[in-house]
Amino acid sequence: MAALRRLILLASRSPRRLELAREAGWMVRVAPPSEEVEESQPPRAAGESLERFVARLAWAKAEEIGRLMAATMEPQETLIACDT
Repeated sequence: MAALRRLILLASRSPRRLELAREAGWMVRVAPPSEEVEESQPPRAAGESLERFVARLAWAKAEEIGRLMAATMEPQETLIACDT
């Protein structure tokens, strides 16, 4: 039986992230978040860990793309958003 290929909706503008996803054998659709979504986030707060800060940015990107793409996402498609 052939292995199922993972369907990914990649919320990223990064060519490297797309390349890595394809190298992993994933079927990838790209939906870059708007520049406004990152600009609208508050800056890193005093005492906020770097991990928490980038997770917050990634979450905001995922929320935006999830909302915009909900009608066209396949049931087996996974949304991935990240930040560094």
